[in-house]
Amino acid sequence: MTRGPDLRQRKKRADSGRVSWPLFFSHIALPDENNCMEWVGPAGEATLGFKYGRHGARTAHRMAYEYWHGPIPHGLVIDHVYAWGCRSTLCCAPDHLEAVTQAENVARGHKGALFTHCQSGHEMTSANTYVRKDGRGRQCRRCKADRERIRQRALKEAG
Repeated sequence: MTRGPDLRQRKKRADSGRVSWPLFFSHIALPDENNCMEWVGPAGEATLGFKYGRHGARTAHRMAYEYWHGPIPHGLVIDHVYAWGCRSTLCCAPDHLEAVTQAENVARGHKGALFTHCQSGHEMTSANTYVRKDGRGRQCRRCKADRERIRQRALKEAG
């Protein structure tokens, strides 16, 4: 039975802090018909490719962005730009990745793009849409105001 390198040696290499770009790019497929360059290495539960290194796991698309565009500006996240036909969260193509705010990323997202009306049927326009402060979701302003009125009425009646 042939054994691979000792686990301690693997960890030592992973902890060296140096990114082996040839190894990294060996896990990225050649461009497809949409010019997507998909990560074919290990993937997490959210179908984002990841790479282990000295600072823990890092997503492949963030590493690819940093390789081609430089450091990610503080407060921004990397968006897979659906407008250019990219539907894959595994894509690492340089022109399919853009640094945006979390709110913009949510608004652009596939589910967000399909979400044109709230559950009550109100249109989700920029004037009628509240983006959460943490940037992780959108709400209909009219429904939010209705819920707040109901909550305030219940508080008033209770006490």
